[in-house]
Amino acid sequence: PPYTPWGGGRPRPMTEETPPAPEAPAPEVPAPPPRWGAWKTLSWGAFVFAASVAAQTAACLPAFLEADRRGVLSDSSALLEAVAGTTAFALAIHAQSLAIVLGVWLGTRVEGAVSFHEAAALEPPDADRVIVWLAAALGFVAVMDLFAWSIGVPVVPAFMHLAVRGSAWPPILWTGLVLAAPAAEEIFFRGWIFAGVARSRVGGRGAVVLTALLFGLAHVQYGAV
Repeated sequence: PPYTPWGGGRPRPMTEETPPAPEAPAPEVPAPPPRWGAWKTLSWGAFVFAASVAAQTAACLPAFLEADRRGVLSDSSALLEAVAGTTAFALAIHAQSLAIVLGVWLGTRVEGAVSFHEAAALEPPDADRVIVWLAAALGFVAVMDLFAWSIGVPVVPAFMHLAVRGSAWPPILWTGLVLAAPAAEEIFFRGWIFAGVARSRVGGRGAVVLTALLFGLAHVQYGAV
């Protein structure tokens, strides 16, 4: 007969259950270093901008020396023609772009809280968003060019005409204008400056205004409308 606690049958042998092993404590994960705020982001941005200007100046140094030899170094128009009308201008674009990218990369190494991929804002946007903003950008450019033409301001700056005519090797100029400079500016302004300021107490709206202001000030050579 089967064994029951009330008697009858043969008792089943007792087996000792192995007690569960104590859970190992979770390893302590060190807290990530705090990200830079607006002031440190802008301070390093100023350093990167100064480095890019120094690289651009170094690339244009032969043109400056030639202008000094001709005695036109103090003449802004002649100096502009001496720089833009040679290959030095095209080389300066590449030198400046390289300095910007290296500066942002070095900033991520110094800061230690973000990767270069994050600091440069290299995340691809949605296709719908690209279409909308591309259409908005084209419309804005068309309106601004039409406005500039209506008030007698050249749509294409004079020094750009000189650069195109004076470049001894046009591929250097075009790769700089179409690829290197836009990519470096996106990494610096939309990546380092905007992303760094937006994650601070300034917030996204303040970052938009500040980035647009700095971008405009960095392109005063194109003239003001």
